Amino acid sequence: MTAALGIMSHPDGDIALFNDSWRGEAPTAYQLGGTTAELKTQRLPDTGYVRLGGGKDVVIFDCGPCGPDDNPGHAHADFLSIEASIGGKRFLVDSGVPTYTAGSERDASRSARAHNGPRIDGAEPIEFWKSFRVGRRGRAQEIPPDALAGIAPLWCAGHHDGYAHMGIKIRRFIGLWPGAGMLVCDAWIGVQSYPAKTDLLIPDSWFPGDNGNVAFVQEDMRVNLSVLVGNNDGRSLDRVWPRFGLETPAHRVSLMPKYYGEYSALAFWLGWSTAMEPPDHVAVTSLLRRLVGW
Repeated sequence: MTAALGIMSHPDGDIALFNDSWRGEAPTAYQLGGTTAELKTQRLPDTGYVRLGGGKDVVIFDCGPCGPDDNPGHAHADFLSIEASIGGKRFLVDSGVPTYTAGSERDASRSARAHNGPRIDGAEPIEFWKSFRVGRRGRAQEIPPDALAGIAPLWCAGHHDGYAHMGIKIRRFIGLWPGAGMLVCDAWIGVQSYPAKTDLLIPDSWFPGDNGNVAFVQEDMRVNLSVLVGNNDGRSLDRVWPRFGLETPAHRVSLMPKYYGEYSALAFWLGWSTAMEPPDHVAVTSLLRRLVGW
């Protein structure tokens, strides 16, 4: 239990907020004994979570089922979503839980739009109704690590079939260079008449930099966002609930993939070290082809 708790926690000592979870009403993960190793990949294969990193740079990736099949009531549509801490500070966050009361806020917090994963705009990979009901649902799985090895020191990848009823398969690769940056590649394979999108939720403790669409700053840290394949559709104000029912402001950055006919693809780089440039175009496009062809 303590090993699993460590894998699901950030460097600030508390848990990631996948599904119906929040902070501030119980002892922190570290107070309960959760610890994590330095600079490695850790997995919880039964639940489908993967943690990259250790120390101050961490990515936690959801590439498993939405919950136990016999009781998925606390599930959210967070397939292939990530949370990330940079320099010990949370940078990519889940929207959290505003309420358990049935209605528009409950529906929105469970939707794919409320998470940092690739999605189809206006469609859901899980059928939700009322507060805790779940009908049709997709399933995510990790792609074998050796299938996409070679570009990053730490990496993982996954796929999900939540849009299979629409003729679409979705895949995601995450590479982490601790102390420097992270690369995310998304692919939508199949029917391309639907608008594909990836959103990033960033807490307002990070301030927009010189150009609010491409940089965020907190204290002495600066994170630059570079879209390597696709387009940045801009930044807007949003909100998150890191504690149940307690709303706090956030930034939403919307990214759009590039259309290639039989598939769409997006690649973006988050960099926080001036000593490293993003991976070059040849390496990124090669990785995207391998991701699509897997």
